[in-house]
Formats: sequence, C-alpha cells, structure tokens
Amino acid sequence: MRSRPSSEIDKEAGLLRLTTILAHSSGEWVSSEWPVCQISDIASAQRMGAALTYARRYALFTLVGIAGEDDLDAPDLGAGLAAAAELNASALPSGSVTASTKR
Repeated sequence: MRSRPSSEIDKEAGLLRLTTILAHSSGEWVSSEWPVCQISDIASAQRMGAALTYARRYALFTLVGIAGEDDLDAPDLGAGLAAAAELNASALPSGSVTASTKR
C-alpha cells in the first residue's frame, strides 16, 4: 500500500484542499478530498503547516478506518486549530471519499 497526499489552492472557493490517495499494488485505490484552511490562513506558514500535517494524518486515519490518539505536538497552536476546526465544520464544504477498482 502507498499513500500519496497532494494539496492545491481552490481559488473559486478560497480554500487550500488536500487530496489523499491510498493505493494498493493490485490497482485498487481509495481517495479523499478535504478542505484544509482558507487561503487567507496561508500567510502564516506555521499555521498552514500545522493544518496540513493534521489534515494528512486524519485523512489517512479516515481512509483506513482507525482512530488516532490525541496529538500534543503543538500545544501553542491548539486554540487556533480548535477555532479553525469549528470554522471548517460550520462554514466549509464537507470532504469526499472516492474508490476505484482497476481490473
């Protein structure tokens, strides 16, 4: 199995989006696409990096169906990320998951 995350700026929606593809050597794959943060948040490299790190981690957790432990690596960003999570939950479009079988 191989995981391949990539990010892109969606100028129309004003969002940074993360797409994660989990591929198997048999050709089967599953992918997810999630909004990470608003483009205005990209100005802070530390916040954007933290948001991408968390988004990659939780996108992979979601794809393989496991629950991760609480991450305490960046306690000083906790308040900002909690506010961003509330914003994502209320104002941003939901993510999506796609699967394919290549035979």
